[in-house]
Amino acid sequence: MCAQKIMRTVNYLCLCLSVCYLTNIPRHSYGQTPASSLPRDNQAQSTSQDIAMNEWFFVYNCDLGTGIVAGTVYPAGQSTVRITQNLGSKDEIGFYGAKVPAKECDRIRDTILRSAYQQLPAPTTLPPTTATLTIGEGRAGQIPELKTFALTELPKTLRDVVASMNDFVEVVREAPIRVVRGAGKAASPQLKVGPPLKVEVSLTNIGTQPITLHNFLSRDANEKSVKLSLRKRTAQETAPPAESITVDLPLSSIEFISLTDHDEKPTAAKMELLAESELKLRIQQTAYLAPGHYDISLQFHFVSDGIDAAKTIDGVLGIDCGQIEIVDAP
Repeated sequence: MCAQKIMRTVNYLCLCLSVCYLTNIPRHSYGQTPASSLPRDNQAQSTSQDIAMNEWFFVYNCDLGTGIVAGTVYPAGQSTVRITQNLGSKDEIGFYGAKVPAKECDRIRDTILRSAYQQLPAPTTLPPTTATLTIGEGRAGQIPELKTFALTELPKTLRDVVASMNDFVEVVREAPIRVVRGAGKAASPQLKVGPPLKVEVSLTNIGTQPITLHNFLSRDANEKSVKLSLRKRTAQETAPPAESITVDLPLSSIEFISLTDHDEKPTAAKMELLAESELKLRIQQTAYLAPGHYDISLQFHFVSDGIDAAKTIDGVLGIDCGQIEIVDAP
């Protein structure tokens, strides 16, 4: 419970950071009076109807409990998206940014206006595990007033906002800035009971900027940074616990293969993954499981502690590593 509260606090702080650039743009750069010089009552009364599109922005934060999808719609400049868990079929997480077409921004704003979210009642308290939607509008130079709703209790007008933002997210994801994409597969499609499972995996920065990460290959690495999961394929939707495992991988189970433009394994506490750089690893772990077909996945946990938020990513990257058949040894 405590860990969930901490994670939600981190996510909220990251949401605040995502609009820092916008709130630091002076309104007078658009020929307007700076927001700080307006009477507080006048600022509070501003609504999306009277904010010009060249200074309006919209903040969106969907907290699923296991990760977030956050976005900032900014017609006058770069719109952004931040994803901290896998979304859809792409094994990637990170930060994206693009100039979104005016027509798309108009569509989103119209949906927001129809939702009348500012007049909707919002819960004053929510259990820590509640999935939430936090949204708010603002103008350049002004901190937006945010409202939070429970995802499971959204009225139709807010569900329309979510659907509209889902489309927006996919548009912006075409322009990765700091994004790690993972790929992996078992070294062999079949494994006898006893020998260690071997998985070849790669982490690639598909964005345009370098990414600084806590180095899970260093001696000081948190041994909960990388997890291996095997789930037996059965007719049931969920395999029995005895036929599925998830283990934290020690450093001895993670073998460095190569890193673009580097001849040696990085050993410092932090490592840099340059744009288009690929880190190749080999996972080796003994798994005592009954014969059968298993789905393999890896989870890489990235945290931003002690790293400039503008240089890193955070969240859990899940990597689908395909299947393997475990057979009895002769």
